[in-house]
Amino acid sequence: MRRKCGSKTLGINAVVLGLSIFITGGFAPPGTASPLMRSLAVGRTFGLPNALFVWIGISLVAAFLLKRSYVGRALISIGNGERTAYL
Repeated sequence: MRRKCGSKTLGINAVVLGLSIFITGGFAPPGTASPLMRSLAVGRTFGLPNALFVWIGISLVAAFLLKRSYVGRALISIGNGERTAYL
């Protein structure tokens, strides 16, 4: 029998919100996005959404790290099989 995950999501939300209030010393985080976040989410540059530029930047960094770092190469080799990762 499959269980619904809605209650887990609400539970994690309550835990994370409680931790953020604890860490900030009782200061509740605002319920609205900052101007920078709104600009990234709905703003446009050269007629293209800013979120596209953020996605391209994150993709380039991730590709670079996967190809050029020891951890990245290990992650890729794990996908090829356990023996390949060992070798």
